[in-house]
Amino acid sequence: MIVNLPRGNNQYRKRHDVSASGTSASLVAQAALGTANQDGLNFLDGPPDDRAVAQALATMSWSDDPGVRITVAGHPLCPLPVLERLGGDERSDVCVAVAGNPRCSSELLDRLARRNWEGVSGGRQSEVLIPVIKNPNTAVETLLYVGTLDRPGNVVHEALAGCPRCPPEVLGRLVDCASDGGRYTALSHPACPAEKLHAMAVVGIRSDRSAVARNPVCPPELLEKLARDSNKSVKYDVASNPATPPETLIRLIRDRDGGVRVAARNNPSLPPAALAMWQLAHDGAV
Repeated sequence: MIVNLPRGNNQYRKRHDVSASGTSASLVAQAALGTANQDGLNFLDGPPDDRAVAQALATMSWSDDPGVRITVAGHPLCPLPVLERLGGDERSDVCVAVAGNPRCSSELLDRLARRNWEGVSGGRQSEVLIPVIKNPNTAVETLLYVGTLDRPGNVVHEALAGCPRCPPEVLGRLVDCASDGGRYTALSHPACPAEKLHAMAVVGIRSDRSAVARNPVCPPELLEKLARDSNKSVKYDVASNPATPPETLIRLIRDRDGGVRVAARNNPSLPPAALAMWQLAHDGAV
């Protein structure tokens, strides 16, 4: 069996021949067993091929070469006890690979988010927080903690705002303190608090109003208000939003901007009868 080992998040692939049939697999498993048991892997279950790979990964995880440890930490068959140990590695790039592993537990992800990165080689907190945020195993409590951090960086704010499970209270804080990109993503999020949508529809810059207009759960009264915005990009986003009320779309199919008219006509919430009447009246006009 040829095992492909991805190197962290970099799509680096290294080939290791651990043929499950024949001498190679037997030697790998025997050599790995002693070291693997240091991580409590004597309880490994699953297909024989997977057990052999997991044991080989456990042995490789003790390597002095950080590239090998990154490879192990990013492998989908890496056992959790090995990930737990590598989560305390002296290099942050190893921890990045751990945070992105689908086997990483919510408890380990929380520890990675809260770890003090001072003195860690390459210790940039944001590089570890991003895969923590994106990992579906991350608990909501961990996302709440990350949302309270001071100045974690624009990329962390944008990752948080784009997380489908981001709590409303974190999204509200991002609207108040994030950069333009993070604020836009937060305002577009279905869980963004309604009071933030209402506020930014009035006082927000053009990109803020567009984000509100794109929000799939934007209240109908806000969409109606934004449909009268002076900026055609904002009106285009209203016309494209399936949550826009039919009566608003009927007005937008007569807008003076061609892009807005097309978007409104293509909106699935436009009543078919209204579209048919418009087509009859305009005889194919844009």
